[in-house]
Amino acid sequence: MNLMEPMEAETLKRLTEQWNGRTLYPELEGCFAQYAKDLHTMMDGVLKASRSFPLDLEPAPIFTPEVR
Repeated sequence: MNLMEPMEAETLKRLTEQWNGRTLYPELEGCFAQYAKDLHTMMDGVLKASRSFPLDLEPAPIFTPEVR
């Protein structure tokens, strides 16, 4: 899969289900074609913005609250 090309809605659905480990709400199925189309534009923007960050920039740690 090439992230520089628009993603098919069915591919996005399968990836989302695989990453989340659950199936999607049927109500969201109608939105996937538009989301898949817009995802390319968003990812391209993120890629362009990331080029301005210094190479030694590390990601921030993830905060996970402790459940008692």
